[in-house]
Amino acid sequence: MRVFLRAMLVSGGIAGLVGATEVLGVQHRLAKGFNPGLGFDGIAVALVGGLSVVALVGVAFLFALLRQAGEVSQITLGIPSELVDVMIALIILTTSAHVVIRWTARRRFAPPPPPPPSPQPPAGEAPPADRHEKTSEPAQP
Repeated sequence: MRVFLRAMLVSGGIAGLVGATEVLGVQHRLAKGFNPGLGFDGIAVALVGGLSVVALVGVAFLFALLRQAGEVSQITLGIPSELVDVMIALIILTTSAHVVIRWTARRRFAPPPPPPPSPQPPAGEAPPADRHEKTSEPAQP
């Protein structure tokens, strides 16, 4: 838990420094439309890239290429830039589908849980007699 908390604090600090550098050093003001969906793209890149650094770099370049191609194709060809969002959504769905399929199969084909153990009497005590056992005593008239 400590490592997770430290990682979140460090990544949040780095993101804040990058945003502050962009606003204070490049724009000199907070412009409307600053940071349009970069947080979503970062989460999507991390999801698709998994735990591989090489895959993260490749996926980040793919998403950046798609975003830039969407802007250029909207200007030159008149294609809506929302098509890039649909393509990214399809990439996310296809790469994460195996996790959902594996989870569903594991739940469906998992063996049933074992029955709970019967309570054991404390040491030194006789187990309680079964009420339905036949006794050797004769029935009273």
